[in-house]
Amino acid sequence: MKPPLFYGLTPGGRAFILSEILLRRRQFVVLIILSIIAAIFEMMGVGLVFPLIMIIVSPSSIDKFAPLVWLVDVLGVGRGRGLLVLLTCLIGIVMISKNLYMIGFNWLQQNILANWKSELSARLMGLYIYSEYRLYLEKPSSEFIRNISLTTAVFDQFISGMINTIVNSIILLAVTSLVIFVLPPETFVGLIAIFLTVGACYFAMKRPFEKIGVELNILFQKRQSILRQSIGLIKETRIMAKETFFLNRFVDVERQNFNRSAYYNFLSCIPPLIIEAMVILAILSLVGYILFKSGSEATGLATLGLLAAALFRSVPLLNRTLTALQLINLSRNTVEIVGKEIFELEASVRVPTGEVLKLPFNHLVKLDNISYRYPTGNRLALINASLGINKGEYLGITGPSGAGKSTLAAILLGLISPTSGRVLIDGIDIDNAVHKRGWQKNIGFVPQDVMLVEDTIANNIAFGLDGDIDKGKIWQILDMVQMKLFVEELPDQLNYFLGEDGIRLSGGQRQRLGIARALYYDPEFLLLDEATSALDVATEQAFTGMLNSMRGTLTIIIMSHRLSTLRDCNRVAMISNGSVVDVAPFDELQERCPEFQKLVELSNIKHQI
Repeated sequence: MKPPLFYGLTPGGRAFILSEILLRRRQFVVLIILSIIAAIFEMMGVGLVFPLIMIIVSPSSIDKFAPLVWLVDVLGVGRGRGLLVLLTCLIGIVMISKNLYMIGFNWLQQNILANWKSELSARLMGLYIYSEYRLYLEKPSSEFIRNISLTTAVFDQFISGMINTIVNSIILLAVTSLVIFVLPPETFVGLIAIFLTVGACYFAMKRPFEKIGVELNILFQKRQSILRQSIGLIKETRIMAKETFFLNRFVDVERQNFNRSAYYNFLSCIPPLIIEAMVILAILSLVGYILFKSGSEATGLATLGLLAAALFRSVPLLNRTLTALQLINLSRNTVEIVGKEIFELEASVRVPTGEVLKLPFNHLVKLDNISYRYPTGNRLALINASLGINKGEYLGITGPSGAGKSTLAAILLGLISPTSGRVLIDGIDIDNAVHKRGWQKNIGFVPQDVMLVEDTIANNIAFGLDGDIDKGKIWQILDMVQMKLFVEELPDQLNYFLGEDGIRLSGGQRQRLGIARALYYDPEFLLLDEATSALDVATEQAFTGMLNSMRGTLTIIIMSHRLSTLRDCNRVAMISNGSVVDVAPFDELQERCPEFQKLVELSNIKHQI
């Protein structure tokens, strides 16, 4: 049988929530025990109201409360005004103690939840970081950002809602039990009506809140996507005068988002008003009972006082319980999204354990009959491609757009595994995670668009290090990439802050910093993917000259459409329609390979050599 709070969740969603609770079962049990103590405090505070009112109306009524008689005798207070002062002080002490206790309890609960949220978000982020590269080919970045953001809602809304529902229910049960023992049976109708009203409000709002939760999650991802596109492509947005287009899309999503939130807030305010009306009716019905049915004025007034105190404490508890249940309904879709993501990734992601040693690379990298099909692709991106790369070689790879160069690069980098065929490093197949990780320790990679972080030059080059940066090594590398003089002239030199994505640098400087980053970790195999495509001719020539100065010390693979960049390579590989058509020195390839001849003609390379 499903726990009541899990209604509406799929088996996967229930399994996820249960696993999160069981993982933290000790802390969860502690919270439940502490909530029971809070319920005892609450019951004591409310329970003392009944004898206080009875004694005020009829002092002789104290004889009905044996514990009070004993306490009066022990303390030696009289049965007059001193007794009333004693009872009043007891109620005050209990209520102050209870409130101090609840402050500490809430502080503890919020800190525990904060730790839980941190653990879950770190868990999902870790799964994304260690996932296979193909996951990033299948999902947009806005979905990753949304899902990580939703981990807080799992605890802030669903699990926190569960805890608050349990805590408030225990306190409500304690107060209700006390009232049941004191009130006459005829007045139970009012209490039953209140609880039935709460139940009706919950079930009436359940579906709308679940629907709002689904809609808000969809809108959140759309919002992230629009922000990423409009701000990330601000140059294109300005040049093409698309500011209004993106603004209108953003305003439309925000309007829908805030309308859904407003609708949720509107629905949330209805149940408290209904409950308040039912409470007033319950009190009025009890007043009527006292006026017409109660045989004792003292008992009737004491009963009325007890009910008033109980309802005074119960109404906020009922509203908080209902709010917690509403949050649970609102976040069911969030639980499903996060739970599904974590379970699916944990079944496939393997987090590296321990330090992996660099895979020896002394002779040859061999691609042996490699084929690859993308998960959502209808055709093979690579078809039986074979290529050998000698250590220390300066190899160029070219081909028309869509020929398979980027796929070949991803396989060389160990980001994706071939559908068929093998990648051999000195005869060792990197078909397992350890060998692949060991091979990647040999690699330096410079993409077409170098991503620079909002940090200093030193931290951009020593990428991924918080401290212990070898600044001497950085200066040496800057000299190698012909950036030393430029950095020396900057105000803070290595501590110069680059701004978002290195906006203060030229295209050539960005590419050189990209190479410096790749060289910092002493790679033996350097792959540059269209690294010169955005450079002017003069900068490209300087860039190529820099690469030539490093040949022999590194194995350099440069992929480029610009054939002038490949002129000095030892060999050039021509890729067409997913296959390696031919590999030879530049001039020899031009003579014997028709596909390459066509590229040379199209690029007018003859006029440059």
